[in-house]
Amino acid sequence: MAKPPNYSKIPLGAVRALSGEDSADFAVYLEHKKGDAPVLYRAAGAELTTPDFERLTEGGLQCLLVQPDDLRKCEAVLERRLRDVLDSGEGTPAERAQLVAHVGTSIARDLSGGPCAETGLARANTLLDSIIGGVLSDPSVSANILSMAAHEAGTATHMFVVSTLAVLLGSEILGDDATTLRELGLAGMMHDIGKLAIPVELLNKEGLLTPEEFSLIQQHPVESVRLLREDPTVSDSIRRIILEHHERMDGGGYPLGLPGEDISPSGRILSIVDSYHAMIGNRGYRVARTASEAMATIVRNAGRQFDADYVRCWTDLMDRLGGIPTVDVVTNTASDGEVLSSRHEHRTTAPRRNAYGNRAKRFACHTPKSIRCIYAGGLFVPKGKAREFTADVRDASRSGLCVSCAGRMYRGEIVNVLIDGGGSKQWVRSIVAWCRRVDSSSFRCGVQFLQRLTPDEIYLRAPVQTLTELQQTLLGTAPPTQPEQLLAKARPVTNADMENSMQEAKQENTPGDTSATGESPRATLREAQELRDIPIALERKVIALASHADADLRKDLVPILAKINSRPARGAIAGLIVDPDNHVCIAAIESAGLLELHEASGKLHKRLKDSDVTIMLRAAASLAQLGDENATAHVVKVVQGDGPHVRLAARILGTILGQRFPGNAEGVAAARRYIKARSLASAV
Repeated sequence: MAKPPNYSKIPLGAVRALSGEDSADFAVYLEHKKGDAPVLYRAAGAELTTPDFERLTEGGLQCLLVQPDDLRKCEAVLERRLRDVLDSGEGTPAERAQLVAHVGTSIARDLSGGPCAETGLARANTLLDSIIGGVLSDPSVSANILSMAAHEAGTATHMFVVSTLAVLLGSEILGDDATTLRELGLAGMMHDIGKLAIPVELLNKEGLLTPEEFSLIQQHPVESVRLLREDPTVSDSIRRIILEHHERMDGGGYPLGLPGEDISPSGRILSIVDSYHAMIGNRGYRVARTASEAMATIVRNAGRQFDADYVRCWTDLMDRLGGIPTVDVVTNTASDGEVLSSRHEHRTTAPRRNAYGNRAKRFACHTPKSIRCIYAGGLFVPKGKAREFTADVRDASRSGLCVSCAGRMYRGEIVNVLIDGGGSKQWVRSIVAWCRRVDSSSFRCGVQFLQRLTPDEIYLRAPVQTLTELQQTLLGTAPPTQPEQLLAKARPVTNADMENSMQEAKQENTPGDTSATGESPRATLREAQELRDIPIALERKVIALASHADADLRKDLVPILAKINSRPARGAIAGLIVDPDNHVCIAAIESAGLLELHEASGKLHKRLKDSDVTIMLRAAASLAQLGDENATAHVVKVVQGDGPHVRLAARILGTILGQRFPGNAEGVAAARRYIKARSLASAV
């Protein structure tokens, strides 16, 4: 029977906790058998005498109803009385399990709105104390919670169920130490909180994910810890467990690819119960599996994805509490072509190494070279001065470094590095793009440069980047127009956003206006143009002009940005590729090709679909300079057609192919002969 509108259900097992509770100032209703309006069972302010549970059950009622406005009051009473009910043994084991599930899901629902919402974590700790003290001691209640797990769905219930199952399995493996079990349960409650930052349509997407989408999904353990980072009640050990719940015994997991010996016992436990409950729940990209099928999948992956000894404990626990037949566990470390995952996650269309598109040319460092680094924005950086360490450079490019270091680093963390810039050393703020375990004593890490730092900024703390910022910085979906935005919370900038900001700027400024410091924008450009070595403060002023209202100034800004050629300056050029003014856009496109601006390839590909053929041709030429052979097809198509852009297309085709096709009728004819002779039309 469908739930009547405007009422919330309270399981019958949880109602017992309300019996005799005169402080529960809310009305309670009975569900009508025929679907009519609910029947008042107890008025607000009246004591709820002990209901005849047997009679209600025989009548087919599974719950009582309260009005939505009273739900919070009801849940507060249930939460307050939970431990007393468990200790007293009131009701049947199934009813006590219903009460635990209702309270646990309520707390998880509030936590899913933000890990630091009100007193959510303190309430979760109290719940876990009740589970540890009142559930583990009663196998019948544990069995009912395990049985209910297969019927629970949604984010909040997944959080509660995984937390409870982790405590159940943890007590089997780790013993009855309350602190250890509480940390494990809290990690289970918060392990997927980072997925709240991922669009629902992406989480439920049917079919294969793109490399960029898969990369974002794999960031959710780090995002979960980032959200918990400032909460003093969350210990480092809890954060470690959350970060490890997708690591694998064979080292093929994420985010660091840790081998089994580096994964904590609690992390191994959480991996098993999370995989189990995820598999028995429905997902947009696959149907739910039965408990037996999920168990069989976990057993098949014992020794590769999961700890084989822990899997044996899990199957024994399931057999003892859940009635699922015992499955023999055989340690399996061979790679026989079978998909090793528990198949509760998405699959990607390409290897992860392709996730960031074309890469800039890298130069190997064959002789050992150590550099100073400052851990400025980490998940585990203690308050106070940022930690300094050294790392060995493996290779380098214009946009970043690959280094070997002794400690773990996670994608999105901020590291300041001291690099040698043509004889002078300069501190540069960088973001961790990836990090993988190499051996027992070292990690290999890739960092991408963000911006140069002044001496006063070297030891300043910086926040770990959010998922949105990672999309902007690493995937290049929307590079901000100002370097300060790289470390600020901001959504991707669209053409409409840029037009709106420029309209606002036009209302406040004219091209000849001075800035807040009294400096003319034109004077700033002239100063930058005349100087050989541009100071950091001046560089930031120049980059800030990328959002100026004057289109002519933005166009003249492009060669200055190319001269600076720092990571923020290159990001500003990439942003101007989508400028609403065509002249600015073309200048930025041509500069991107000359600088081999690989981070701009995504925006250049978008310009290949531009209705303005001139812009499309310029974008194709720049992409060809970046090594994208497919871009030539767009130019060939225009050369073979008719229209006002044929001559420009012929000249651009000559530039791409290293030939000389003049922008006249003879040049067009020569380009067409070349296309025919080399069969370019069919090849592309």
